[in-house]
Amino acid sequence: MSLVEQLQDHAGWLRLSLLTIEALEPEQHLVFSAIDDDGNSLHEETCERLFMIAGEVGKERSVPETLQTLLDDQCEAAKAKIVQDVTKRNQTYFEAEMDKLENWAEDLKQGLERELKELDREIKSTKKEARQASSLDAKVALHKSITDWVVIISRRRSIRRFTTPSANGRRPSFSLRRTATTWCWR
Repeated sequence: MSLVEQLQDHAGWLRLSLLTIEALEPEQHLVFSAIDDDGNSLHEETCERLFMIAGEVGKERSVPETLQTLLDDQCEAAKAKIVQDVTKRNQTYFEAEMDKLENWAEDLKQGLERELKELDREIKSTKKEARQASSLDAKVALHKSITDWVVIISRRRSIRRFTTPSANGRRPSFSLRRTATTWCWR
């Protein structure tokens, strides 16, 4: 016997709300909450199947306050679970992206360190050549090239300070828009 067939000859209240989550990417989720007249909660899958059944528009009825409170509680619990699942998924994604960024920064840092070591070797070699140069013009030219390399090194070292990534610490925002409609089934 199907879930919906078990509800035949029963009555109750069903609410459908739209949960919009603004996080890494905007998401929308349908949040079902339903209670039969005996006070039993219905599973989300049963609620979805109830929507597949043809119905008739009847007269408008107001939800009894006690049932309204139960529907509100169900809705809040379902919303909290969805938010928790989205937060966990986004956290996993964020951590993976942070790992990628840290690996990239480490590769960049190692590349810069290799370049700095090479420049240090070239500076030492040029200083040695400058000491051994016989003409003043050659010594001045070699010392000028050393000064140019020192400027390059200082620029690269300043770049290195910015290669370590920092976590944004921004939390995703969640919003439940009151796009809720409550139906009574009979």
